[in-house]
Amino acid sequence: MRLLFRLSPNDRAVPWDYQQNLSGWLYQQLGEDSELHEGTSLYSLSDLTHGSVRRGKLDFEGGSTFFLSSQHDDILIELMTNLLKPRMANSNRDPKRVAWGMYVESVDMQREPAFGACTTFWAKSPVLVRKRREDGTKAHVLYNDADADELLTRTLHTKMERAGLAPKGAMRFDRQYSKAKTKMVTYKGVKSRASLCPVVVEGGADVCAFAWNVGAGHSTGIGFGALEMMKTI
Repeated sequence: MRLLFRLSPNDRAVPWDYQQNLSGWLYQQLGEDSELHEGTSLYSLSDLTHGSVRRGKLDFEGGSTFFLSSQHDDILIELMTNLLKPRMANSNRDPKRVAWGMYVESVDMQREPAFGACTTFWAKSPVLVRKRREDGTKAHVLYNDADADELLTRTLHTKMERAGLAPKGAMRFDRQYSKAKTKMVTYKGVKSRASLCPVVVEGGADVCAFAWNVGAGHSTGIGFGALEMMKTI
């Protein structure tokens, strides 16, 4: 399931590394005991839409949208319930206030679309893929690297196992997409090179729906690898 958030325009500059504020706001609404804080992410968080650059910062003059998807509906229902609760008169915290003067204007709930056996997805936030080196450090793997598809599929299967599902299907980058590129993303001071390239998921409608919810690659819960359907067959 997916929640689509519509935000009001900002009244101050939005930094390029805004995802740490966005994910922090979500965690705050759900509390410390939420499953969002646990291990491998079975959810995915998209980028903000409709931004423009003004004086080196981001601006959302007409407002913005983003989405949070999860394999577990109860997490999203809890979040939506918390946002719709009346604000207490003696409370100094408005749960609808995100950051930069932006507020949640509305939240729409979306069920998984009807998928075919094979689906191509837009990357609605950069896809992060990492592998461990022999010395224990991690290398960033990009869409045009030889082992990228194997690592994408391995991560998909790991998430399916954590969700109690039998691992199946495959995930790969769509290298026929001519506008694929990479992007450096900073999250809490850590820089990561990720891929802005469509992703293809094969293996059945259930696998495609699972990927739509949990995203592609690593760190989907902090703003990497969110997916939106492009086409399905």
